[in-house]
Amino acid sequence: MERPRKTSICKDELLWFTNREKQMEADKRDPNVENFGAYCRCFFEQGTRPVSFSATSSFSEENQDNNLYERDVLVITMPDMAKQRLPFHPFLYLAPADMERFLVPIVEKELDIYNVLSWQSMLRIVPWLKTPHHFSRTRLLSVAVGKISAEVIAKGQSLSISEQITIKQLLEQRSRNAVVSCVSMCFKKLPLCETKILLLEIGRDVAQQWLMVPDESQPMDESERLAVEENVKRLGEAIEKYNTELILKRSGLYNEKTCDLTENPAELIGYLYSNCVDWQSEKERENSLAVIEELARANHLTNLQSIQEELVTSWLIADKADDAYAVDPNDTMGNVDMGVNNAAGDENEVFLLPFFDVSVDRIVYLLKLINMEKIMPELITYLRRDPSTVAGGYRTIVRAACVLLRAFSEEQLKKANYSQLKICVDLDAVLYGRLLELAHVDIPLDTFRRQEKSVVVRGLVAPGVRWTPQLTFLIASLIVDNDIADRSVVEMVLNRLQAAQKREMFITLLLFCRQEKKLHRAKNLAMLWARAADWSLASIESVTPKLRGEFERWFYFAISCPVEGGRAFDSIRNALRARNYTIAAHLIGVVASYAQV
Repeated sequence: MERPRKTSICKDELLWFTNREKQMEADKRDPNVENFGAYCRCFFEQGTRPVSFSATSSFSEENQDNNLYERDVLVITMPDMAKQRLPFHPFLYLAPADMERFLVPIVEKELDIYNVLSWQSMLRIVPWLKTPHHFSRTRLLSVAVGKISAEVIAKGQSLSISEQITIKQLLEQRSRNAVVSCVSMCFKKLPLCETKILLLEIGRDVAQQWLMVPDESQPMDESERLAVEENVKRLGEAIEKYNTELILKRSGLYNEKTCDLTENPAELIGYLYSNCVDWQSEKERENSLAVIEELARANHLTNLQSIQEELVTSWLIADKADDAYAVDPNDTMGNVDMGVNNAAGDENEVFLLPFFDVSVDRIVYLLKLINMEKIMPELITYLRRDPSTVAGGYRTIVRAACVLLRAFSEEQLKKANYSQLKICVDLDAVLYGRLLELAHVDIPLDTFRRQEKSVVVRGLVAPGVRWTPQLTFLIASLIVDNDIADRSVVEMVLNRLQAAQKREMFITLLLFCRQEKKLHRAKNLAMLWARAADWSLASIESVTPKLRGEFERWFYFAISCPVEGGRAFDSIRNALRARNYTIAAHLIGVVASYAQV
């Protein structure tokens, strides 16, 4: 058998030839071998002797561990024509073990997508080479396709158009039921990459073509059609899963959790939106959203907008409902422990608007990807509902208001007969409704909104009213928001706030006193001002660069007292001197007595 060689001599062939030559020389000298020709025939028909072909060949260098250079004596020992033609004798082996050991590597080395049909035909002509599974048409084709795929992957390239067409034509000539097994054998050893997925897509396209354009010369019966349809489904599912895994790995999002969710693309996308997007970084956000859209396309999701709408709706619901009734009704003075910090003192009453919080950011950005006006009526409805009927309570309603203000323009709101001013008015009412509940004030919200707020305040401070820290906070809020400069009421509320350790509101009311000249004569204003500054400055043990801004903020607050500090400011001056802040202490002294100017 003479066949032109397409590739260079492989190592398995060199090993076979060298050891065969050694064995033949040894057999010729063996006195027990009488008929050398018959002996050689038996050698090929019944199989080689295990001891005659060892893994160590005659061209192995001694002391290999110390010798990194291996002379290329292999080709030198081969016949001259070996570089041009394949050897004949390996095709004579009949024993399966010898075929697998010597012939299969030689054939597979020669295979490519352009000569595989010739090899299939030639091997089927030789009777003893027709049946071995090593030379089945499916295996030969899978080896040829696998080789070209591995080569382009190693080069960081992809299959060319002509190579794709050739592979598709080869698959079209295969048995219709063997396409899946052929394709699976092709990419079994390939790493996850676009080429691997491309092979699956070619196999799926071939199977789909058989369904769409039936072969009249070989019509499919019902069972075969069902088998082909099942193959198309299996290939499609495999393509989606491999695509999903590849996209996740390229974007650094492949982990144990996302791996488990690849079976459910919709749930995976929801998880990525909720947990894997940095909403406050524009670049990271855009990259993550692009990855999610790519995943949706890879999994042929047609309901991406529905998923996004469901996420917006679910994100609106606060994780934790605000407990407006988490108040001890027997607590009339609040927490008087001077060691309690600001946040702890006001945590029940102060409700920081999550306007720029990530919980609002992600809703706003996701709204831009869907039909915003479809969601807008639902957001508006939240502001008009009773908080007790809303999942998440006040937090959900406030979040909805922040989303409306950030995501929708005035023109868009007008279409729903709403405006940014109305949002603020409704939000103000919602927050005051929350304070009314916290203070256990039995005034309907609609009535509260219509009443003059100075009248409400006078009613709340009337004799016989049972003061609580929450009631004090409510009254202080009404005073500041509505410019109620009633000195007797303000004095009473300041003392209550100080006793209840409501520091943020205490300082806010002091600043209101500085703004209203008629309140400059409030009783013990300097002492209360000094107490607020003491609280704040005492929390700063040393003025590090990180805390410098905070220190300056409270120092400027201290010297902004609208009246002489007098001896009330001695504690501030002494604390500053103890820390060697001499100039700051001197300025406090100036504020303490204007006569020193």
